[in-house]
Amino acid sequence: MVEHYGPRYYELNNGQIFEGTWYQRLLNFFKRKTPLKKFAFIKDKIFEDAYVTRSLSEEFKSIVEKVKPTAVICEYVLLSKLVEGLEENIVRIVDTHDRFANRNKRIRERNGHGLWWELTDDQERFLLKRFDYALAIQRNEAKLFSSCLEGVNTKVVTLDILEPARRKVYLTDNPHVIGFIGSQNQHNKEGLECFIESHWDNIRSAIPNAELHIAGAIYTEIEVRKIPGISFLGRVDSLAEYYDSCAFCINPCLTGSGLKIKSVESLTYGKPLVTSHEGAEGIEHANGKGMFIFSIEEHGFGKTCIALLENRVLTDEMGSAALEFINKSVKINKNALSYLLPCDKVADKLELAN
Repeated sequence: MVEHYGPRYYELNNGQIFEGTWYQRLLNFFKRKTPLKKFAFIKDKIFEDAYVTRSLSEEFKSIVEKVKPTAVICEYVLLSKLVEGLEENIVRIVDTHDRFANRNKRIRERNGHGLWWELTDDQERFLLKRFDYALAIQRNEAKLFSSCLEGVNTKVVTLDILEPARRKVYLTDNPHVIGFIGSQNQHNKEGLECFIESHWDNIRSAIPNAELHIAGAIYTEIEVRKIPGISFLGRVDSLAEYYDSCAFCINPCLTGSGLKIKSVESLTYGKPLVTSHEGAEGIEHANGKGMFIFSIEEHGFGKTCIALLENRVLTDEMGSAALEFINKSVKINKNALSYLLPCDKVADKLELAN
């Protein structure tokens, strides 16, 4: 890594996983190895500064003294303790990635999967207010962070789309192919199953040669059914070739949080996207600009898929709209980022991106 980044590259804890404070490790033992693990309030419990020990803080400060940065960017709010005690002229930024306040509770309410870290509202506020800027990955979370930080000097900035458009115009090799790409995450599989059960027969009845090409994870429970028109490609060597082989994409996820990267990725390749409300979370303003948003079981979800397969003009128009949306969003976000990186504290201009 030093060869790649240069002599000022350092790794905390020798690049090893942060095991956390002794009291968090003790709590983790009870959460994993005792009958208490069946209780949600125990399973979700975490201390604010659980993963930053005193030795890690000291090691970090020694690196800061060597590097003398203008700004420090922490990935995830749980590393917030690292910026305590830094010199006032160093700008403190957190890339939040996700909102952790009541995160697992929200997932359980939707019968979803993917439980992870969870904080209380007070804990998240406590951790966030150590920073000058909090970067939100999407607009809805930016509003929640802003509400949480009311009366605090921390400024919230939305940086949702920084990936530029990968195509100049809409193109496809296969106007009859629908694309879906995803990891082994349970909510991907559940959403895909719901799409197939709710819409696939109707789509095939209207467009007999319609195909659904699934890239990434192979969901065995679906694959073994050998559903006509549905193919599992596994991991693909080239994302560009995969997207070019599809007329448009779907993202029928049912749960999750943050920004759905595959939704943005589809748009960057100029692919119209038919998605659930969860798949569009935070970028709902793309609706009608290359994106179509429906409840997954809603008739309009399948009907729009049929329309895009039947009508090449519509697909082309929506593909072009997707690229235009991406290019405009990238410009807005890069302007916001340009104010952050030189550390020009122009909060009023930064807030224009929200």
